[in-house]
Amino acid sequence: MHKIALYSSLALSLGALSPAFAATPVASGSATLVLGGDALDAVSIGMLTGVARGSELRATYDADGGFYSAIDWTIPASTAAWVDTAGAPALQQVSFTGDLAVTAPFLRGVSTGGSVTISDLAVDFDLRRVSAMVSGDNDLTTGRVDLFTWFEPETRSVTVTPYNRFLCCEGTPPNAERASFSYLISDLRLTLDGQDALAQGLGLTTEGRGFLQIVREPFGSLAVNVTLEGDLGQFTTPVPEPSTWALMGVGLLAMAGVARRRKTA
Repeated sequence: MHKIALYSSLALSLGALSPAFAATPVASGSATLVLGGDALDAVSIGMLTGVARGSELRATYDADGGFYSAIDWTIPASTAAWVDTAGAPALQQVSFTGDLAVTAPFLRGVSTGGSVTISDLAVDFDLRRVSAMVSGDNDLTTGRVDLFTWFEPETRSVTVTPYNRFLCCEGTPPNAERASFSYLISDLRLTLDGQDALAQGLGLTTEGRGFLQIVREPFGSLAVNVTLEGDLGQFTTPVPEPSTWALMGVGLLAMAGVARRRKTA
């Protein structure tokens, strides 16, 4: 009875401290798009402005020189798909929320004026494609467009750590892990479809579109930092944390004390 009571007390205390475990892996994190030098020149020449919703847009503008020296856009992750590659997880696709509305003023010889809204960005690492829902002015058809692609392999870093099954969560399976992915696409290229969508929505003239076409260096870079938490298939061997060992030790000592008292009696 003493042993049963001890086990029950231990199980109840652990259960009270442990939240419910989510079996389906949950994605969190963000991606940051950073414009390159040629893209910054094109944005500056067109006098483009942007407004972000559900995301963060940072821009450094030199009012004296009349140009942008830095622009980056950070968007939160919503879902992610992964695959087992040679015993290690790898991202296949990541979807993001938030949108960015870009506006071009009337500028003689460059733009008749207009705007484009980019939302629901999705990165496909297998196809090397970045797509988004695009809508805008000048009769631009709303739909998903492949905006960017890349040719050089992205830089990848993956860290996987096991959950503590005793202290983490109620119902934690042995395959519960946390995987952190850091992918860097350093040579993001604007596609022809991307050029067409931006040129139409922003009302770019032939000369204005030419500024997009002369972006020689990569349009920018995309840093994807995503964490998946859940049942990932056990890429690591679960090891109890020091606090778990201590708790187990207390339980064993208590059991030994009960057994000693019973033997003495």
